[in-house]
Amino acid sequence: MILFKGRERDILIFYTVAIILSLLLGVWAYSYQVKAVEGGERASTAGYFFLWLVVFTLIFLALIKLFPDYVRLVFFVLELFFLFVTTSFTFSLANSAAALSWALLLVSLRALFSENLFLRNLSVAIIGGVSAGLVGASLALPVSLLFYIILILYDFVSVFITGHMVELARGIEKGIGRGDFLALGGGDLVLPAIFAVSALQVGLLAGIASAIGAVMGVIFAFYCLKKFRRPLPALPYIGAVQISLTALTLFLSTLLP
Repeated sequence: MILFKGRERDILIFYTVAIILSLLLGVWAYSYQVKAVEGGERASTAGYFFLWLVVFTLIFLALIKLFPDYVRLVFFVLELFFLFVTTSFTFSLANSAAALSWALLLVSLRALFSENLFLRNLSVAIIGGVSAGLVGASLALPVSLLFYIILILYDFVSVFITGHMVELARGIEKGIGRGDFLALGGGDLVLPAIFAVSALQVGLLAGIASAIGAVMGVIFAFYCLKKFRRPLPALPYIGAVQISLTALTLFLSTLLP
């Protein structure tokens, strides 16, 4: 679990950059017919994804209970690994010779300046944006929507009913909710970005509108967070705005000649 962290404006900037990155990777994947996930047209794929999410969540909760002093280190090492993989892949599309150098540079900077919020949020944006771009281009839009809705319901339950998502976030991240700093989970980027990239299958306008809806949804989530002043599941707020705007765009597009 990786988190954006910082002031509202900074998180919105990196979130927007990540969404744009995911759309660009999605366009590339569609152009070259790259499929990162098999069976993206089957509804059961959404169920498999959710099952794996639950399994990894239980593993991470167990790690927090059993090894509370080491769990942050484990997550940080995993983040560095995924940062290296996603960065090297992205730069290899433009210049394969320099890809390894850029990846090593970013990973080294992130490791050396682990408390730097710019590098932290850049890392989350790259990992989330690249992953969402590739996965979103592999899923049919109905499957992506189904997975999105399942995760919205799960996010609601895990925060308001079981509370285990709040426990997980606090277990791996210190200082959440202190001062002017806000936190936004990586899943609150990846799921909306996957949906926006999947919407590209319908048309570029649908994908862009969906991405704009995700950013607007984050603004709405931050508004609600400041109003209620308690931990909130961001995904339901983001999803409500994004799905509504995407549906409206698709409806209006049917009226155009």
